[in-house]
Amino acid sequence: VVTELARAKAGRVFGNLSGALAVMKALPQSYNLDLQDLTPSLWNSVDETRDSAGVMAKLIGAIEPNRETMRKRAEGGFAAATELADTLVRKVGLAFRDAHAIVGKMVARATNEGRGPGELNIEDLQAASKEVLNKEVHLKPEELKEALDLDKCIAARDLPGGPAPKAVQGQLKTLKQNVKNHAKLMRARRRAITNAEVKLLKEARRRSR
Repeated sequence: VVTELARAKAGRVFGNLSGALAVMKALPQSYNLDLQDLTPSLWNSVDETRDSAGVMAKLIGAIEPNRETMRKRAEGGFAAATELADTLVRKVGLAFRDAHAIVGKMVARATNEGRGPGELNIEDLQAASKEVLNKEVHLKPEELKEALDLDKCIAARDLPGGPAPKAVQGQLKTLKQNVKNHAKLMRARRRAITNAEVKLLKEARRRSR
């Protein structure tokens, strides 16, 4: 429920952003009455984001992943099917469209027969390729097995934003540093607001004497 509502709230914030950009478009660089219509959307977005972030933080903090179940479900699906298509492109020289069509035929056939990715074999590949290209595509059994290996599939995507462990650690390091930087910025701005408030009250008292 929490994630569904947070997603819906995010949609409202994106809608406010779109509306705000439309309001601000082509305005001259001075105060315009158009800005009065911008303020409600701004504060609504701030409230929605703050509330959603707070609830999501509690939800994520309480999550306890079941590694065994996650692994079992991942291995039971065809998450690595796109890696097999990539392998056909790299090893055989097929166009990705053809490789995708062949792998799609293999997955559909295995699914209809109640077989998992670990049960795919060279015969499935050759039958699917013959159906799509009218010829058999040849791949070594170990290449087929390696392409469907989840660990190797993930490790191969060691690039910024990728799911490889090294890449994920890099992303976490960057995000943690961003959090520290934002926290530092927030502390500085809060001090500035507090100091400004003190000066304002002091000046107000001086003038009211």
